[in-house]
Amino acid sequence: LSFRHEMIGAMIISRRLTLIKIREISIACALVACVSQAFADEAKTPYKGSIIDAHVHYSMPAWDVFPPARIMEKFDDADVTKAIVSSTPDTGTLTLHSHAPGRIIKFLRPYRTRADMGNWYADNDVLAYVQQKLAANSYTGFGEFHMYDPNGAATPQMKTILKLAVEKGLILQSHSGADVVEALLKVEPSLTVIWAHAGMSSPPAVIYDLFDRYPKVYADLSFRGDEMLGADGFDPAWKKVIDRFSDRLMIGSDTYINAQWSGYQELIDEHRRWLAYLPKETADAIASGNARKLLGP
Repeated sequence: LSFRHEMIGAMIISRRLTLIKIREISIACALVACVSQAFADEAKTPYKGSIIDAHVHYSMPAWDVFPPARIMEKFDDADVTKAIVSSTPDTGTLTLHSHAPGRIIKFLRPYRTRADMGNWYADNDVLAYVQQKLAANSYTGFGEFHMYDPNGAATPQMKTILKLAVEKGLILQSHSGADVVEALLKVEPSLTVIWAHAGMSSPPAVIYDLFDRYPKVYADLSFRGDEMLGADGFDPAWKKVIDRFSDRLMIGSDTYINAQWSGYQELIDEHRRWLAYLPKETADAIASGNARKLLGP
């Protein structure tokens, strides 16, 4: 009988412990659900402010598919008030600017065709093209250009282009690694550089370091928006960059192919989702304020 009582007691204790564990698990799950819901609620309303797009191309393949009026409709739908535009060839930029001069910020891209991309900074014909364009038109910046070897910043042709950029007060937009940005600034330390895509694949720690050492380096965040948020909230490494350098970051879309124009609204919406996690003052700066201060009203 005693043994039976002990067994019954043990079963009762075991059942109570099981109920306690179930209750603890339920509470834990509820807490996780609350945190997840709070995170979701915080991001539920995307950032609503206007945006200046600091990385747009209107190159030849887009001209017939998306005429200037259609591009303006896309800007209107996405609440993009202004855009930095560079194109291959430059005719695309000039066409858009003629259609909406108060909305298009002209940057000169050095490519007559895509064939120029590989070695443009050591090509005398490209240099002559750039000189002719800079003499015939006014631009706010030079680029977006591609350069993967820091030695490219020191060719005779590139040194001439950089000297012209300084003389005309042009902002550079460089698609490159951090080493190339440093090389460009070594040749002409007074230059201001917009680092396209914040280095594309450069980790936040590298971005932080470059910004820390070069106060005239900015970055557009085209192709980086999907890195900002994770399952547990804002990515800590990116948050560190934004907390320190929110005055040096801008939004970008990079409409380098027609598919980017087709999905333009989604590209901007992706940025609106992560901007919603920032204090409004910070989000406003990245969305448009920094570009406005850098580029003028």
